[in-house]
Amino acid sequence: MEPLVVDKIKDIIEKKVKHLHPDKEQYIIDEVLRSNIKSKYKILQFIRKKLELPPVGSDKKIYWIKRGWSEEEIETKRNIKKMPTSPMKIENWVNKINEKTGKNFTKEEAEYKIKSFRKVNIEYWLERGYSIEEGKEHIKKFQKENSQKFIAKAINNPEKYIGRTQTQLQYWIDKGFNIEDAKIKLSERQNTTSINTYIKKYGEEEGLLRYRKRCDAAAYTSSKNFYIDKYGDDIGTKMYKDIMEKRTVNFSKSSKEAYHFFVPIYKYLRKSGLRLSDIYWGVGSSNEWFINNSEYVFFYDFTIKPIKLIIEYHGSSFHPKENDSNWVSPYGIDYQTQLQIDKLKERIAIESGFDYISVYSDDKSNKQKSIIEYITKKLNINNG
Repeated sequence: MEPLVVDKIKDIIEKKVKHLHPDKEQYIIDEVLRSNIKSKYKILQFIRKKLELPPVGSDKKIYWIKRGWSEEEIETKRNIKKMPTSPMKIENWVNKINEKTGKNFTKEEAEYKIKSFRKVNIEYWLERGYSIEEGKEHIKKFQKENSQKFIAKAINNPEKYIGRTQTQLQYWIDKGFNIEDAKIKLSERQNTTSINTYIKKYGEEEGLLRYRKRCDAAAYTSSKNFYIDKYGDDIGTKMYKDIMEKRTVNFSKSSKEAYHFFVPIYKYLRKSGLRLSDIYWGVGSSNEWFINNSEYVFFYDFTIKPIKLIIEYHGSSFHPKENDSNWVSPYGIDYQTQLQIDKLKERIAIESGFDYISVYSDDKSNKQKSIIEYITKKLNINNG
């Protein structure tokens, strides 16, 4: 009876376990016989547990070590797998045939192909037969879902999202800087595209030249020609038109109350010598300031970059105050969730080195005056 059992064990080792060292194989056979196990399944489980076999392939060294082979023997048996070329690299495509043209991918075609793998790119949706408008809607939906997932994580585990990146104040504090030095480090990290940064990095002559090239490139990527060059005449023209229309009507969709609230503050800032590019509020050619570290994106109503101040105007119908549990959202969001989202948005701004002021629409009297006084102090400190 025992020879039959031994044959069964050897068959399991050969077909299921594989590559056991002869000495280790004899040891395992003796152990199985001693345990008096008869079932094939139980024998296999017993062997795997006894040898502590890891769930890895034969290209890994631990695979052979656990099966009883020496370092020298492993080098002759182990077949190291080469990592495949990443489909996200251009060089992976330029040597392949583009089925649409019958020729090798050009660099532009390869870039388009790579972008078509990600749901955040319009190319992904165009490749799947959607129109530009449909693609944009899918991108918005995808980004909104990701944002909601992050918000839920950050609300439930706030300690995990403090100081994770160099664009957060806590990151520099954790590195040993005091609060003031941390703010300076944060400012240096965020302000990487100013003319002063270029001059400091490359010297005056080279820095000015590089800065001018960057400005020219930025102007091109915002132009109609850029979209035509990238997507062709028809699609490019339509995309540019859609973007310009969105920019034109962007703030009209926002609260008119907020606009009228911010106008006196904006005028005061301009009279105080601040440039258009120093103020972010989504009006005219200005965009809203946003904070993005790949896991979340929050846009802010009114941002004064030189003094690191963000002002948020909260319509009371859409944003509850603390201890206002009777608040009801027009969108069906519960009080606690909306409050936590607003608090998270505030915390992220503060962690990024900004001072933060919240203004509620039902409590805005004299707020403009106090904010302008606060701004005056900040400007005087900066200019002092």
